Amino acid sequence: MKDLVFAEKHRQRALSINIESSPVLDSFNKKVVATGSCFAYAISKNLNDLGFKTQFDGRSATRFSVKSFASYMQHLIELPSTFTDSKAVYVDSTYKNQEKDVITSTLHNGLYGINTDLDMFSQQCFQIDKTFKDKLKNADLVIVTLGTSQYLKLKRGGHVVTNFQGIDRSEFDFIEPTTSEVTIDVQNILKALEILTNESAMICFTVSPQRYAWGPIGDFKDQETDWNNELGAFPKDGLVANCYDKSKVRVALQDGIQATSINRNIRYFPSYEMVLDELRSKEAFGVRDSDYGHVAQTTSAYVVNRFVNKYMSDELKRFIEVQKNFAKDVQGFKQLSIQERVAILVTAAENIERHQCLPVPETFVKPLRQAYKQLLNSGIKIEPTHRLQLDRIFASGTDFVADVQQTLEQQPDDIDIILYGAGISAKNLLEKTDLLNRNIVMICDRNAAAIDKFFGFKVQPPEALARFPNAKLLISAQESSESIIADLSEQGIRRDRII
Repeated sequence: MKDLVFAEKHRQRALSINIESSPVLDSFNKKVVATGSCFAYAISKNLNDLGFKTQFDGRSATRFSVKSFASYMQHLIELPSTFTDSKAVYVDSTYKNQEKDVITSTLHNGLYGINTDLDMFSQQCFQIDKTFKDKLKNADLVIVTLGTSQYLKLKRGGHVVTNFQGIDRSEFDFIEPTTSEVTIDVQNILKALEILTNESAMICFTVSPQRYAWGPIGDFKDQETDWNNELGAFPKDGLVANCYDKSKVRVALQDGIQATSINRNIRYFPSYEMVLDELRSKEAFGVRDSDYGHVAQTTSAYVVNRFVNKYMSDELKRFIEVQKNFAKDVQGFKQLSIQERVAILVTAAENIERHQCLPVPETFVKPLRQAYKQLLNSGIKIEPTHRLQLDRIFASGTDFVADVQQTLEQQPDDIDIILYGAGISAKNLLEKTDLLNRNIVMICDRNAAAIDKFFGFKVQPPEALARFPNAKLLISAQESSESIIADLSEQGIRRDRII
């Protein structure tokens, strides 16, 4: 096409949305709950891969419509504490297709059964809801992604339908609410989240950029005609209808957030605007089932990366960046010299020790631990100082944790315990066994002066073991246990004191 309007060529520059930073993710211990449409799942999966404790159960968390989300939040508020008291609610909200012998939960996404006992089905629904409600109450960050203003409603009983799987099309209506009605739903969601979350929680809203191709919104293609990848060429234009639908959701969310007075840290993350504007020169939507409705995988990664960079602390970002580089180095271990391998592991160990307060998740330690184990199995001699440091960080495994738990269960409840070691191995034992529920009288480590406190305990040097002559010792560093036992023997500590 010739340029008939501009005297000069139009110069396009990259657009970038300014987002206020809020480093709520400053520790791997922070709990995240994501719910709603596709971006909620994407951010949940990526944060989980990074080592965060995320919650996304598709049966309770996946919700495309604003009305469905508002109805479910109200349901959680009113949820009784026992199944016996809530059974009638689930029986009433379950759609029964007698002809096909299918039952569907109108409250959940994709939860239906064929030839299924209604009582057992209702118990499953109750447990899903109870778990989700508990996760919301303990969450540090709640991510809510709203997808569409339209919703489904059963003709009989009037229940809002989350997903119509197993329900005959003739049994429900597509509802297209007004912007004012959607705004009321948003306000109800905000009020419900104030009740269902804790006061320190940050609640982040987003709007899904995904295009929908069902119901009154219209389809991108006519099922009865040939389709040549030309969008918006049919009586009910899917692109125009989607734009109108998203506009209602976006306006309702903006008005709802601005008008709310709830006591929570509320944020809006512009994932919708990023896809449409920041990525306007790219192909942001990929071909999935030939619909151009879902965003491309690269688009999802771009948006999630923007989210992480704005809501994660600088310390955490630096740690992740460094550890990911170590993981790449480990992949090429066989091509490196022994000295280079040891140097990488030592540097990685030092980085982990500097960030013990995060605390460091297993996802970053496991590949390094495997590399260290291979190094040891090869029979290579490692300089003693480095060996002690590497043992402290990498000499632990899940089997050892299970063995320790079993050993603790065989010990009397009232014995005094000294935990020997204050590194990753000890951290795993304290977090994954019931050791903290036992009577720990001391934590000691050869490098006590550099560690100071560990899980609230003042770390003591091995010389301090004499203070508790009757306490049992638990050695956390499995790989170096024999050398530690030899040192203890020199101090006059009998082997039968070691658990």
